[in-house]
Amino acid sequence: MRAATTIVPLTLTLVLLWGCSHLAVNAEQVNRQVDVFGVELLSRVDHRELAGVAAEREPCVLGHEYDFSALQVTLGYTRDGTLRAVTTRNGANSLFGVRPGDRRADAVHRIEGLGFQAGAIQDTYNGHGLLLTLLPDEDGTLFGVRLEIAPDA
Repeated sequence: MRAATTIVPLTLTLVLLWGCSHLAVNAEQVNRQVDVFGVELLSRVDHRELAGVAAEREPCVLGHEYDFSALQVTLGYTRDGTLRAVTTRNGANSLFGVRPGDRRADAVHRIEGLGFQAGAIQDTYNGHGLLLTLLPDEDGTLFGVRLEIAPDA
């Protein structure tokens, strides 16, 4: 009986820890899927300049953003300086293989194949502790893509 009272709490603890651990963002795996001028999500690198272009810093609710208008890229940082979001409107960049200029239907097929699921808001997809937002025009062509740490990750 004593062994059962020890095993049950231990088993529950392990299940709870495992259950929470799958929500954590694996920065190394995610950053293999980020092709935006070498930036890495969850890094603490302060990109005031990117590919020779100086940023314009703008405050936001969660911290600040750096806007690189000439590159068509915006980087969002937390208050503690962690890169939490990448938005690109530059067709030379990709997030999980999705590029501005791609057809929305093709992008959805690709990201759903990578384990993302449609979110509550149209054109948002959740997966891997991330929120990926497609920015389509009225013809269904993406003019931008945003990847950010999910608020509940």
